[in-house]
Amino acid sequence: MYQLYAFASRKPALKTVMQNWMLRSQQTLEQWFDPVTARALDAFIEGMTLHFVTDKKPLQREDILMMVERIAELPQR
Repeated sequence: MYQLYAFASRKPALKTVMQNWMLRSQQTLEQWFDPVTARALDAFIEGMTLHFVTDKKPLQREDILMMVERIAELPQR
């Protein structure tokens, strides 16, 4: 996945595709969150995707939920 980002950074047409994808993702999140939080959550999702494929032991669902709650400043359970 990181290779896709690196490759896209050198190819203007592909970079535009990636930027549009990120914008759509953030706009979707903005249905529920303010723009800054939406961008933070989008970055978290992208980063966690990389962690999921590389970590020896993926995070548990509950750990991810706590992280999202902190980013989104939601009341923690």
